[in-house]
Amino acid sequence: MYIGDDNISWVKSLKYLGVTFVDGIYFNVDTLVLKRQFYAACNIVLLKLRDASDSELVLLHLLRTKCLPILLYIRLA
Repeated sequence: MYIGDDNISWVKSLKYLGVTFVDGIYFNVDTLVLKRQFYAACNIVLLKLRDASDSELVLLHLLRTKCLPILLYIRLA
């Protein structure tokens, strides 16, 4: 397909703002990478606080600030 003199290639997937869109008859979004990053971040937080006697509020705060933004695509530079 061409727009003017530029050739536009067909692709199986497109990554836009960290979200991968997959071709098909229906609208598909590949969330595997985001889920993998979320679980990795959760595991790191849980491993760091495994032996600590910190309160559950500290754990909840860390999960909300370090892990949840990965799923919501809130990138804090």
